[in-house]
Amino acid sequence: SDERGNILIFQFWKNTKELIMKFILKTFSILLLMFLFLCPGALASPVTVENWSFTSPTVTSPNAWEYGISGWEHDGGEFFGGIWIPSSVNTPYTMPVPDGNSIGFLSEGSIWQNTNHQIEANNKFTLSLDIGNRSDVYFPEYDVRLMAYGTEDTILASSSSLIPDEGLFSTLTLSYTALLGDQNIGKNLGIQIFSKGSQLNFDNVRLSNDGIPNPVPEPATMLLVGMGLAGLAGFGRKKFKKN
Repeated sequence: SDERGNILIFQFWKNTKELIMKFILKTFSILLLMFLFLCPGALASPVTVENWSFTSPTVTSPNAWEYGISGWEHDGGEFFGGIWIPSSVNTPYTMPVPDGNSIGFLSEGSIWQNTNHQIEANNKFTLSLDIGNRSDVYFPEYDVRLMAYGTEDTILASSSSLIPDEGLFSTLTLSYTALLGDQNIGKNLGIQIFSKGSQLNFDNVRLSNDGIPNPVPEPATMLLVGMGLAGLAGFGRKKFKKN
């Protein structure tokens, strides 16, 4: 009888363990489904920026440059700006350039790019780029803007406050969050860089699209969550009665 009792106890714990594992798995699946619907696009995704590292047109020699910046529009003259590889001898920088070996420079006016990435609700858009302060010229007035391009262009965010230490690059970051009802939904994300008075150096432009949770869940989402919770409760009652 002791042996039979031990077998029954073993079988009971085995069945209980299986039920617990199934319950945990189903709970996790439902919670994951709820998370995906309540927090769409919760992971950051990069937005494509053409010539983000300023490698085109190609420059092959140190301290050489080419006028023009592929993939970017401009409103300056013929020599508005271009691509430059700082020299390794008597360099105006005391650190390597942020990405690769070439950087962008802008002597007058502005450059801009329409990314054709559409602005959607409940998303945060973040623009980052590295600004350089040459040691051989004075640092210029400048402005960096995150734009919404459409029938009417809109400045989403702008900054001109970052001044790197002489001979160094520092990262400038701006962001904008579009919620439901935002007037810029449906427009395209864009970037603008302005320079006035002297040469501005920049490199390594990054733009990301981060989903954020819906501030107020939509009725369909609430219905889904309710169905999931009801199903979970029903599953628990069924297993409890069976045992």
